[in-house]
Amino acid sequence: MLSFVIRLSTPLSVWQIAHVCKLSYRKKDALLKDISQILGAVEKRQVELETEYDRLKLQWHIGMSELRNKESETIILENLIKKRDEQIKEFKAQLAGDEHESEGE
Repeated sequence: MLSFVIRLSTPLSVWQIAHVCKLSYRKKDALLKDISQILGAVEKRQVELETEYDRLKLQWHIGMSELRNKESETIILENLIKKRDEQIKEFKAQLAGDEHESEGE
């Protein structure tokens, strides 16, 4: 780009060329500094997101474990309710049979 500028304008002195190069290097340094800051922020955010992901993953595993435990408890309780219902039916049948026997006497 510098050679393009030199061809289109009058010849530049060494000082002018150095000044243009110095400005160009300052711009590059400023851009590199900005990019470095952006990359630092991206890296920091990535670490935050990974930490959050690990925390959420752990919470999910704990939640799933608790859910499986509750499902097991529910199955046990449902079976117990069925067993109690059967016992109640048997007792009612016994009571009905006892009532019939007492009426027959």
